[in-house]
Amino acid sequence: MCVRMGLMQALFMLGLALQLGTSGNSSNRPHHGQTGNTTAPLKTFHCVCSSLGTSTVKCCAIPATMPLRSKHTGASACTLSAVTSPPHAGFAITGHVKPADVLTKSGLQPGQALILTKALGTGCIMAAAMRGQAKGRWISSCLEAMAVSSAGAARILRQHGCSAATDVTGFGLLGHAVEMGRASQVKLELSLPAVPALPGAAECISAGMLSSLHPTNTKAAAAVVDNHQQLQGQALHPLLFDPQTAGGLLAGVDAGAADACVEALRQAGYADACVVGTVLERLQSKGDAGEEPHVPLVTILLG
Repeated sequence: MCVRMGLMQALFMLGLALQLGTSGNSSNRPHHGQTGNTTAPLKTFHCVCSSLGTSTVKCCAIPATMPLRSKHTGASACTLSAVTSPPHAGFAITGHVKPADVLTKSGLQPGQALILTKALGTGCIMAAAMRGQAKGRWISSCLEAMAVSSAGAARILRQHGCSAATDVTGFGLLGHAVEMGRASQVKLELSLPAVPALPGAAECISAGMLSSLHPTNTKAAAAVVDNHQQLQGQALHPLLFDPQTAGGLLAGVDAGAADACVEALRQAGYADACVVGTVLERLQSKGDAGEEPHVPLVTILLG
């Protein structure tokens, strides 16, 4: 099963790379680690591909500096580089953006709705898969969700007046919500029953199949949730701490525009998009969150 999972993940990553088409001549573009006076491309895509945790699965060595074009992000010039050892996997995109187009974590306003664009559960499902305990349909739906680009969601959120956003990744929904609360100097309310879960996520959580990052996320969030003790009694509370791979966006949108925004997201293919919380009042002073990291910032609605 370990070999099968390593192959599945390696093929998934390779599939993402194959979705990118060629673009232009790469002879004048620097590859990873190159120095000198050569002008760097506007946007650069780096892929590190490997055996992903099992020495029996050989890495696919993709030639470095392969010119690519992303049909999802519209990157005008990309470079792909690869290494085979040690076993790691990661992606990075660098480039330029107009400051006016940037959505940061610090723009949340009291009264806004918090919208999540994808269901949660990639961490626990892949943890179960590594142990041979995940059903095939759970893994398939998980990989399909991971492959969905958030570019379209970002455009829709902006069209509906989004003032702040972040991607939900390794810290889980609660961890990234706390980041936004601190940066925006506001308190937040999240609704556990409203949080969407991928097929199989509840079963994996019930069976105790959690990501290796889960304990760290749980410990970090304990001091900033004001009803943390009550939260522990909820069967699905681990979903809030589940680290995501290629997770969705968490964004603040005015309450009056939230329903239309969610409907537009669902029409665009983000079927699990929904409102998962509300931005509450501002903190008394910047020191509340900036100098005192353990001040409760989030209340969880339990039912």
